[in-house]
Amino acid sequence: MKNTWSAIGYICGFLMFIFEIYWFFRWWGLTGAIAGVMFFPLAVLFPFIYLFVEGFSLFYFGLWAVGLIAMYLGQKDEEENEKKSTSQE
Repeated sequence: MKNTWSAIGYICGFLMFIFEIYWFFRWWGLTGAIAGVMFFPLAVLFPFIYLFVEGFSLFYFGLWAVGLIAMYLGQKDEEENEKKSTSQE
């Protein structure tokens, strides 16, 4: 099950990255798209920039929440599997 949760988390992260590049391109043209790709720390700040410039987006913040939850569940599942494997030895 860990692989499923991790896959969902990675897909959400990839879609958020595409979303960021799209909006940077829309706001600042080709320079913004290049900046979005080249400067990864912008991905951390992007939700706040987007919220300030465009307002609340249920799609983007919903995708962000699903990604965080999926990564959390994947990590939790991995820890449980580690405990099981160490107790069996």
